[in-house]
Amino acid sequence: MGGQITNNTPEVLMVYGPPNNNEYDNGTYIAKSGLISDKNIDVDGFYVPADRKIKQFSGIVVDGPVAVKFINGIHFTVTQEGAIYIVDRPNFGLFKPSEYCRPTNYPKCVNWDIPNWTYPEVLSTCADCINKI
Repeated sequence: MGGQITNNTPEVLMVYGPPNNNEYDNGTYIAKSGLISDKNIDVDGFYVPADRKIKQFSGIVVDGPVAVKFINGIHFTVTQEGAIYIVDRPNFGLFKPSEYCRPTNYPKCVNWDIPNWTYPEVLSTCADCINKI
């Protein structure tokens, strides 16, 4: 069973799931507000835009942009207070855009598409999204 996300924010989230090209170890998908992802799709984590923050399970708050990685098989829920996303499970790494590498060298870096986007830029991709989970 793959990892799952429940998006309990009022925003869409860019999530990392099964690869959809040969460039990265995973693909990016859009999780709409209120969505619980399919059990058969392995969600690896999600993206926190440059104008948002992430409050980790430990209570530590980190500025975006970051990719938040979760271990395989974890079902995590994201909520939101203002510009801060809050997760209900411990994550297994936060990666800045500069911590991209090919091949992946976890826990130092990951071969994930980690842009330096604000939330409006994430939202602007949604009209063209063909990959929705």
